Amino acid sequence: MSESIQDLWVDFIAIMVTDGATALVLYEYLITFDKEVEYVWKPKKLRTPSALLLAIRWTMVLLVIFYQLPTPSDSCKAMYWITALLTAACFFETACLSAQRTLAMMRMTDKIFSRDIPVYFEWIVPGIVLALGSVPVATNLFNETRYVFSSGCSVSFNETSNEAAMTLVALNSAQIATYNTNGSPASTFIVVMPPILANRFILHLHAANEATTGLNQTTLDDTDMMTLEFMHRDSSKASDDDLVVEEIAREAEV
Repeated sequence: MSESIQDLWVDFIAIMVTDGATALVLYEYLITFDKEVEYVWKPKKLRTPSALLLAIRWTMVLLVIFYQLPTPSDSCKAMYWITALLTAACFFETACLSAQRTLAMMRMTDKIFSRDIPVYFEWIVPGIVLALGSVPVATNLFNETRYVFSSGCSVSFNETSNEAAMTLVALNSAQIATYNTNGSPASTFIVVMPPILANRFILHLHAANEATTGLNQTTLDDTDMMTLEFMHRDSSKASDDDLVVEEIAREAEV
């Protein structure tokens, strides 16, 4: 009896964690939807960061939706693989963002220090970042291919003898009685948090580039990922208060 209560408690915690992750993702999507419209849909040209932002946002939303969908026996395999592919896509998109930012920083370093970095070297470091970031994708897909789907009890009963069927029932009953989860409920947040953070990073980068006036300027490098270059204040963009202060200073000198 105590084992059954423990199993129910484990299932309850897993459901609550999944619901919490779903609520967090949907809340993040809704409160930043206006930014998506402003940065992705209003511009006439869809740039690489905007496309990556859209992919990250839609993938994490689809993932938590599939977390909540029921999995009947006739579609369990398809639902399982769709969820697995969406999980792998979340990790891969985060790895792409890291690689793209690394490439942008490599080219900005070349401009700042006036050093000609070989073209092949510019792509080596981002390639390493992409490969390391894609490790969870490869390991997850490898583990998913080892998952075996059974045909179900009704089919097994029809295709096997009574002795084999009773043995199958006994084995399944023993598995249920000794059930113990080998995964942590926290793994749900491990999957959904990187897309949320990547989504916020791109949105904040867009906002920072739009707010750069006076002391800095916004540029686009060859990777289409926005970067910031700091410069001295342009006198033509000085505010009225600055002009008044300069006028008072000139009168005091006279």
